[in-house]
Amino acid sequence: MILKGMISILMIIISFGFHNIGKNLFYFYLISIIIGGSIYLLDLDENYYFQMMSILILTPSIIFIFIKDINHTKQMNHNKYLVDITIKKKVYHLEGFIDTGNLLTSPFKKESVILVNLKVDTKKIIYVPYKALNTKGVIPCTKPDKVEINHKEFHNCLIGFAKDKLELNGYNCILPNIFKEELC
Repeated sequence: MILKGMISILMIIISFGFHNIGKNLFYFYLISIIIGGSIYLLDLDENYYFQMMSILILTPSIIFIFIKDINHTKQMNHNKYLVDITIKKKVYHLEGFIDTGNLLTSPFKKESVILVNLKVDTKKIIYVPYKALNTKGVIPCTKPDKVEINHKEFHNCLIGFAKDKLELNGYNCILPNIFKEELC
């Protein structure tokens, strides 16, 4: 039993590397159980053709689901950016993503706005008007001392404090679309 477990872990490492070993092992055993259970269920000694057709139908379906999940995970991780914002000598470490719909800029200096889930006491507030779907309003913003995204410094931007908590798959920062060119 231990040898089989070690061999399966070795197979996963050789096939996919050390990234997501637990998830890959889960799918490996899930596929093994489903195919093994299907063969056991269809244990018709005289109908070998029926067993093989069942395997040929089940295996691609499971592999399709697995590949779809892997591609979704890659897409989510590809759009993930490490954001360090310094305001009043305090550094906030956030995880952000680029929202192609975030075209929010200040009206006079045309500074892009990064939306965050932060509560910061600052004396200098800049109110930036926004229009989204069927709503209009103003969002309180401040000029940061420094903004680094994936270790690249950005200067022409403001930090906008979202009224509602941003719930975006673990992200707590929405980056403007204009940063896309510089980060890719």
